[in-house]
Amino acid sequence: MVIFVSSIGRSGTRFISNLVGACTSVPSHHLLEPHCHGEILEAANAGDERPEIAEKIEVIREIVAEKGSYFESTPMFLRVLAPKMGEMLKDVTLIHLLRDPVEVARSYANRESYPNHEERPWRLALNSPLALFQFHGEFSPFQQNLCDWLENELRFQKLSSSVGATLDLFFRDFNDPEKMEMFFKDLGAPDFSNEALQQHLEAQDLDRNANKVATEISPEDETEARELIQILSDAGFPNEQFQGAPYDEFWFTKELAATESKPMTYDRFYSEGGFNAASLEWLEENTDLKEIADRCSEKLTLLDIGCGDGEWSEVLSEWFDVTGVDLSSDGIAQAKKREKPSLQFRCDSFENLGEDDQFDIIFARAPSFLNHSTDTPILYEHMRTLAKHCKGRMYFIKYTREPFERWVPSRVFANFNTDADIAPDSKWYYHDPALLQEKLNSEVAPTIVDSVEKYFVAKIDVTDQFLPKPVSFLRRFFDKIFQKK
Repeated sequence: MVIFVSSIGRSGTRFISNLVGACTSVPSHHLLEPHCHGEILEAANAGDERPEIAEKIEVIREIVAEKGSYFESTPMFLRVLAPKMGEMLKDVTLIHLLRDPVEVARSYANRESYPNHEERPWRLALNSPLALFQFHGEFSPFQQNLCDWLENELRFQKLSSSVGATLDLFFRDFNDPEKMEMFFKDLGAPDFSNEALQQHLEAQDLDRNANKVATEISPEDETEARELIQILSDAGFPNEQFQGAPYDEFWFTKELAATESKPMTYDRFYSEGGFNAASLEWLEENTDLKEIADRCSEKLTLLDIGCGDGEWSEVLSEWFDVTGVDLSSDGIAQAKKREKPSLQFRCDSFENLGEDDQFDIIFARAPSFLNHSTDTPILYEHMRTLAKHCKGRMYFIKYTREPFERWVPSRVFANFNTDADIAPDSKWYYHDPALLQEKLNSEVAPTIVDSVEKYFVAKIDVTDQFLPKPVSFLRRFFDKIFQKK
């Protein structure tokens, strides 16, 4: 028997650890060494598994082998240990310890004024890459604590189906001997002593939080909680995951579940203003598009694929005859306001381009249909499809080191998970420039990738139309040699 408590650490985890130790023969611990928080938690969030994690799992295995059972109450189980416990998970019972999230947030906020707790080593950063929902925006400390509670609950929901069993336990149940007796029976704890339970509960002061921190909720707290519900709904938070028991016990989660969620989609994103980031200066500094335009006596044709609301198309129309294509009807509706003789738009998929749709240049600045991780073939299949419509060069401009969410306007701080019907496998992935260059070279066309701050520019030469003549001659010469071989 292996038991863990799912909690963010302010709902009596030490008390329940003491209770299990007093009423059963199960070895009971509150944060068994080594503790997996602080720097270890931060490292785990960055994808770096510290040796302490493996060490702790081995300690648990040894205790189970010797004693036959193990119990620990720790807020770190879901955030650090659970993903690494592998085959042990199927034999784990997870106690879902619940308290009113508004009270938990207030308790957190009070604790942050305590000495030695400024760094909050138990918390997962709200914008951690491993967080299940990216909470971005300006939040009060109280609202940040509520977000932390919600992220932990999403993590519990994701894990609960893979563990052996889960049991709900409310903080208030500690005061009810009958409920606690039933809880231990449901737990199947060996050698449970009802007498020890009665004595332990009578000896405890449970009129307050087990950590002795006041959790009185102020009108300001309730106002901030209601504001957060609206913010989360507007950001596409999965409100529906908090419908029904046990979350309908609390007004915060009850109201959250009742509020209509507004997932971020292409159409909503562009109707709310899009990126607003296009500039001729950026193109001149980071691409040779201006040089190519200046060398040609007539305007070349350019396809802006995944053009959105047409802001980059409009900039490029200073140098080229541009056609912008995108699936977002709201994006194209905004784009059509920019139309002029050298700039046209249409709402369609690039897969519907006809044989006669041929362009000198294809420009793809991180459109969502190309947002696939470097180890999937989807990106390269799409690039091959586009190459059939390109007479010269394709440009693929993509985010690299910096998280996408930090770059977009602050009003869009949620995970930008694209509409499944439009791009079933699409999220905001960040490509490895070296691997991208190698794959495009071997599977699409000769490619050069230049890293530029937080993104990179891939130049894919479908033909040698824009290459200097000596280089194109050498290429043809070596091509002939390789063809003979």
